Amino acid sequence: MPLPRQLLRGHVCRATQQPTTQQPTTQRRTTQRRRPSFFGPSFFRLGHEPLEDRRVLSAVTVTNNLDVVNGDTSSIAALLANDGGDGIALREAIEAANNTLGADEISFDFGHDGPETVFLELGELEITEALTITGDGPDLLTIDAQQNSRVINITAESGDFALSGLTLTGGRTTGDGAENAGGAVRITSAGHLTIDESEIIGNSTEGDRAHGGGVFAIGEVTVTRSAVRDNTTFGAVALGGGIYVGDDVTVTDSTLSGNFTHGDVGAGGGLYAFADVSIFDSIVVGNGTRGRSARGGGLWARGSATFYRSMLEENSTSGDDAEGGAVYGRGAMYFAGSTITGNSTTGAEAHGGGIMGLTSATLDDCTVVGNTTIGSHANGGGVATHFGDVSLFASVLTNNSTSGFAARGGGIWTERGVTTSNSTISNNFTTGFGGRGGGVFALKEISLSYSTLSGNSTVGETALGGGLSTRYGEVTISHSTVSGNTTTGEGAIGGGIYARYDVTLTNSTVTRNSTAGSDAHGGGIWALRNVILTNSIVAENEATRGAGPDIYDVPTTSKTVVAMYSLIGDSADTGLHEAPTADLTGNQIGGAIHGTIDPLLAPLADNGGPTMTHALLPGSPAIDAGDPAFAAPPYLDQRGYYRVVDGDGDMTRADRHGSIRRCFVAPLPGDGNLDQVVNA
Repeated sequence: MPLPRQLLRGHVCRATQQPTTQQPTTQRRTTQRRRPSFFGPSFFRLGHEPLEDRRVLSAVTVTNNLDVVNGDTSSIAALLANDGGDGIALREAIEAANNTLGADEISFDFGHDGPETVFLELGELEITEALTITGDGPDLLTIDAQQNSRVINITAESGDFALSGLTLTGGRTTGDGAENAGGAVRITSAGHLTIDESEIIGNSTEGDRAHGGGVFAIGEVTVTRSAVRDNTTFGAVALGGGIYVGDDVTVTDSTLSGNFTHGDVGAGGGLYAFADVSIFDSIVVGNGTRGRSARGGGLWARGSATFYRSMLEENSTSGDDAEGGAVYGRGAMYFAGSTITGNSTTGAEAHGGGIMGLTSATLDDCTVVGNTTIGSHANGGGVATHFGDVSLFASVLTNNSTSGFAARGGGIWTERGVTTSNSTISNNFTTGFGGRGGGVFALKEISLSYSTLSGNSTVGETALGGGLSTRYGEVTISHSTVSGNTTTGEGAIGGGIYARYDVTLTNSTVTRNSTAGSDAHGGGIWALRNVILTNSIVAENEATRGAGPDIYDVPTTSKTVVAMYSLIGDSADTGLHEAPTADLTGNQIGGAIHGTIDPLLAPLADNGGPTMTHALLPGSPAIDAGDPAFAAPPYLDQRGYYRVVDGDGDMTRADRHGSIRRCFVAPLPGDGNLDQVVNA
């Protein structure tokens, strides 16, 4: 059946109700149509309404690599008719497109398959109309400004633009202000710029506020399957070594690498965005900012920043008050399935070796490893935030550090709170006088759930909280393990936990933490206020040359240690009475009179689940020592195994102390008789 004429003319057919009375022929029919009735008979006839403009783009093909204008560029049609006798050059094609109304498209056919380079001899290429430029691939087509000018300058007031299959290189501007921004590409249109399967390499700007060494854009930018690398901005205020965007930016399956800003105030070595940033399946590596108040070696975002399945590696900021080695975000930041590794900030008051957020930072299924801050009052080797919480879900934060006078938060530093779930914070450290929180430092609350805090440390005189330190907030730990954290130095206190407000442990284990140094108190826990334990183990902690090996409860009249169905290895400096066998509230408490209690814990190991735990060895006094009246929920222990089972085979089902529980689902390593207790 042939198409109706209305469709052939760019219209769409629609059904409209037939009027019940004939309109006078002298009266113009209105555009108001009566709704068809669905409750009685109706008669319909075909009507039509205009579609949106669907004109085919005007297209022109570049056939030579010259930078000349000797054809007729008054329009694309004129250029196709008169190309000057030597084929069509890129500059001719762009000028003809500028003079042809509407969006246009430029492609290339040099008559051979090899790579080709267009060397610009006549300055930048100016685009004044919506345009798509499509090359055969970045390895096959290069446009080189030879360090003599910008490559492309888009001065159109509106319209969308796309660059695909190109390499843009050798762009360079010198001079102050926005007119000199964008070494390779400058676009002042409010329209959308798309860069696809292209490379922006080795471009630069030099001048105060001449932003965007590679790309400068006012409107939204989308980068896909592309590389932006080795671009720079130099100037008193230098923003966006690779890309500067005044609106939202989305980067997918791309690489930002080796881009830098150098200036008194620099930000966004790889990317600077004045609105929201979304990064998918991309790599941000080896970018940097240099200068006072340098921000965001890899990326700076004024709005929200979202990262999915991406890598941020070896980015850096350096200079006093430098922040965010990999990322600096003023809005909320969310990371999923991403890795932040080997990034750094260096300088006095340097914050956030990996991530620095003005508000919140949330990490889901992420790894934050080997990031550093170095300098006096340097904070947050891995992650730092000022006015928002840090949240970790199913993530690992390890081997991050801060070094310098009063350095805080080797792993995490925040002026708000920290929440973790199914996560590991391990082997992070601070070094320097007055260091705080080898693993975590927070001014407000810290909450660990189904998580492990292990092997973190602070080193230096009056260093506090090898594992974690909080100043104004409570510490709440449930179904978690705090193990092997240390403080070292005179007056270094709180090997595992340092807290000035209440500490609450539920179904958790605090063990093998230590303090070393004169007056170094609280090997496991140092608390200024209440310590509340339920179904937990606090044992085998040490305070070398200090008091309170397991718990140091600062002597005051306004607080106390309260325990229920818990095992405390050494009661020294806790105010608790020894109970070598379970007391009326089910506690087992060791001490100087009857001896300390060994909970018989296996080394920290993978016993199943997402985090490391301590299994109970045969004969552990914690087996079947939990509250016999316990009723789920919670159903699961830290590993995700069922909590209430018969631990010693006496046909009595009872919860046990600590973060790891009995489960018949899978045997533990070394569990020879499959009783869910390690036999060696």
